[in-house]
Amino acid sequence: MLAAIPSWLADLNASYAVLIKHPLGTEAQVLWYYDFLVWLGADDASLRVLSQGVERFTGSATLHARYLDRVLKDRGPEGAEAAYAALLARPDAPPSLAARAAAASVAAADHLRRAG
Repeated sequence: MLAAIPSWLADLNASYAVLIKHPLGTEAQVLWYYDFLVWLGADDASLRVLSQGVERFTGSATLHARYLDRVLKDRGPEGAEAAYAALLARPDAPPSLAARAAAASVAAADHLRRAG
């Protein structure tokens, strides 16, 4: 049974690689896989999955909330603003992303205020 676990993880990773690009892939699948990777302790991979999800599903409030929390935790307020600035700089960035970037700036300012 335990010998099959690496194979299952490889299969899961391959499935996600297809789903993130497939037209029928959903934000719920991204969130599930992200949570699974966090549970495994795969920090770099989980952030990469979350970043891909935010880039694909730019209108997802849930993905943006998780992304902002994660970037604030990992990179601090300046890193959060930089992450959203990078998303806004993309040529295919939707206009609605500006509101998410503004919310990230507010969250970063609040984080700095609480830190003193």
